[in-house]
Amino acid sequence: MSVQVRIIIFCVGLGLLALVFALVRKGRFREELSVVWLLIGLTAMLSSGADVVLDRVAFKLGISYPPVLGFVMLFLVLIFGFLYFSVVTSDLKSSLKELAQQTALLEDELKRLAEKMSRQ
Repeated sequence: MSVQVRIIIFCVGLGLLALVFALVRKGRFREELSVVWLLIGLTAMLSSGADVVLDRVAFKLGISYPPVLGFVMLFLVLIFGFLYFSVVTSDLKSSLKELAQQTALLEDELKRLAEKMSRQ
C-alpha cells in the first residue's frame, strides 16, 4: 500500500473520531453508542498500517491469501456490531412499551378524575 493511501485512511479515521467527539459534545449522540464509533474510528486509523501485521498473522495461521483474514475479521466485527445494536434496540423497544403502558394508565386515571370532577 502506498504512503498516500495510508495517509488518507489515517485521516478518514481521524476525521471520524473528530466527528464523533463533536456530536457527543453537542449532545446529539449518546455516550454509549459513541464508544462503538470511537472504536471504529480508531480501528480505521490503525488499519492504515495493518497490512504488514495482517500478512504476518495470515502466514502464521496458514492462510495463503492474507486479505481473506481481513474479511473474516471484518465479518466478525460486523456480527458483534449487529448483536450490540440489536440489544440496544431491544432495550429501547421494551422501554417504549413500558412508557406507552404507563401513559395509557395515566390517561385513564385522568379521565376518571375529570368525570368525577364534572359530577360534583
